[in-house]
Amino acid sequence: MEGALRAIGAQGVETRCAQQPRQWQLDQGQRDQLTVTLLQWSAAVEAELELPSKQTLERLACGAIHAVYPDRTRSVRAWLDGRSGNPPAAGPKEHLWSHMAGWYADYGCDAFWRALWQDPLLAAALRQLLEAAGLWPVVEALVTRG
Repeated sequence: MEGALRAIGAQGVETRCAQQPRQWQLDQGQRDQLTVTLLQWSAAVEAELELPSKQTLERLACGAIHAVYPDRTRSVRAWLDGRSGNPPAAGPKEHLWSHMAGWYADYGCDAFWRALWQDPLLAAALRQLLEAAGLWPVVEALVTRG
């Protein structure tokens, strides 16, 4: 993993992030160490989604879904706004899991993210947002690590 993270740095992720990545080596008491890298990032997601400004992967996924299927965003917003009682404020998780329940329930929670990537239009939108945020090399490193 450490080699992959160093390669990511060489590809310029640092220049697209707010700060230089911070790294920590965690000794697990064995011969292997774990490298933890903190990258601060943000992704431009349309204001129409009315999501809190906190940057999360759920927010990014909602932005990709909105880019490809804007009618779904309106349906999710209407459902969240119409909840009875005194529900908590709807944040990125409520939005994303509402998309899962409404359009991807057959996949279940465990395969939901995979289902998003299997839709070519959503995969392209996700990649575009990840690239704009400087996160695509991180995704590639995670997927291709041995």
